[in-house]
Amino acid sequence: MTTNAITQPLSKSLPFSLVRVTGMATPEDWHNTGLILTLEDKHHLTQEWSYEYKDKKGITIFHFTRTQ
Repeated sequence: MTTNAITQPLSKSLPFSLVRVTGMATPEDWHNTGLILTLEDKHHLTQEWSYEYKDKKGITIFHFTRTQ
């Protein structure tokens, strides 16, 4: 995964995109295609992962909260 140059250091989101995949048995194998990291505030982080599997695309979202 790669991201563009960071030109706005105070931006809340940082998108990553797939550059290449190695080691898959077939092109239809499950693999991540992107990631968006969002720092909502100093206590909350969200990861939005995009993926492909057998020509179908999907998104999985994880929300993290600092407890201390």
